[in-house]
Amino acid sequence: MPESRKQGRKKLKPSEAVGRDGPGKYGKIRQPPKSDASIKAELIDQVLSECLHTSPEQARAALSHGSCQWNVKKAVAKIKYCEWDIDLGLQTPSPLELAKQGVDQTLLHRIRRKFDMKDLVVDKYDIGITREKIEVMSTGCSLSSEIITWWLEWWCEKTGGGSQKMMPKGMRGVGKNWFASTYFYSKLVGSGTYTFQEVKRWTQHINVFECDKMIIPINQHMHWYCACINFVEKRIDIFDSMGPGAHPEVRAHLLHWLRDEHMDKRGLPLDEVGWTLWPPPEEIIHVPKQENNCDCGVFAFLFAASVSLDRPFDFSQRDIPMIRNWMVQVMYKEGEKMGTCAHPGL
Repeated sequence: MPESRKQGRKKLKPSEAVGRDGPGKYGKIRQPPKSDASIKAELIDQVLSECLHTSPEQARAALSHGSCQWNVKKAVAKIKYCEWDIDLGLQTPSPLELAKQGVDQTLLHRIRRKFDMKDLVVDKYDIGITREKIEVMSTGCSLSSEIITWWLEWWCEKTGGGSQKMMPKGMRGVGKNWFASTYFYSKLVGSGTYTFQEVKRWTQHINVFECDKMIIPINQHMHWYCACINFVEKRIDIFDSMGPGAHPEVRAHLLHWLRDEHMDKRGLPLDEVGWTLWPPPEEIIHVPKQENNCDCGVFAFLFAASVSLDRPFDFSQRDIPMIRNWMVQVMYKEGEKMGTCAHPGL
């Protein structure tokens, strides 16, 4: 190359480079192409901003506080439509958080005034709930097994849990939880004698050892509480709103069932290394206590829901009246949505 041409060449500064994204002496500054992740992040912010009718920053703040749930669902639906597996940082709300989003007292009053006792409120999960049956949702009444079963099924549907013959699917932020029947434990122990054969067929389509947790509502002596077999941490927990929740006989029966279930389904003895029956101290896991003799069913459901989310218990006795009202409201709206409600549109 001639010397003159060598001397005439000039190395361009970045600000003078020919590019597409900014002005320079010879054109626009060339910027590296955006990554797929950054493009997706910008589009997510745009979707959230549109759905929540606010700025991306305020939309993110609304998400972190769990507000605007309906619009959040719209945003998530749009993003899933794009087939992106993206973690928006959303946390599945607890029943208390859902209840705090609002209870329509006018609607509750209309339900009590409009519905006759035999009128159907909701028919879902093969459980027909009439106005008469939701009377147990009133303050001062104990929940029936039928109502608790309905609510556990509803919670399974919302969180990807499993029950009866259905294995849990799980969902983002929630493990694979299988909820046993409200009659599981009473059948297992009968009149006080452990009998594996009584519940052997109940799990013939279920492999509980592929679950993260098995959650068991228990009723003994007209009192509801909740047990949990934690397969991840190899622990059996009991959550009782009336006491410390030791229940050593329940823990022993459930471990006995685990041994029999493992042998029956896998043909091998259960590896019990690492399993513990001792409950953690109360100062480590605070278990809310009821202050009457009628709210144990509500507490048992709330224990089951919180345990499935792997979150600390966020409720107390003072929240129970509001949660009872919220439960009635949800059942009415589910019946309205399913077309099984006797008086929709109240």
